[in-house]
Amino acid sequence: MNDPNPGRCPICNSAKIKVASTPSFQYERNLKCRDCQAVWRLACPLWGAIVSLLLGALIAGGMGYLLFDHLLSHGLSLSGPNLVMYVLFGVVFAFGWRMLRYGGGTLRGTAGQFEVLQEPPPSKGKS
Repeated sequence: MNDPNPGRCPICNSAKIKVASTPSFQYERNLKCRDCQAVWRLACPLWGAIVSLLLGALIAGGMGYLLFDHLLSHGLSLSGPNLVMYVLFGVVFAFGWRMLRYGGGTLRGTAGQFEVLQEPPPSKGKS
């Protein structure tokens, strides 16, 4: 889970780095080298994987329980307010499920790993 050389570019070893855009859920922001323009994602820390796993289980489990309890007590009704409630339950459940999968995947070594996302562009002056 450790990065090869934290605080430095993995391509050119420069210390001139800045935060790049990060399009998805992850604990550390993507970084970009000011010299070679490479972009990379830092590995998720162990504490982040555990927090994701626990919060995801709590959120997804809680939403699943609330939905199941509501369906047992009121039955399935797709009228206006109930439909909105089912959609909101689904969205929150999906968020919790995503966190659960990310935390579990990070602990298994299949997610949240260090990765170079964009190689530096070829130099214009070199042939």
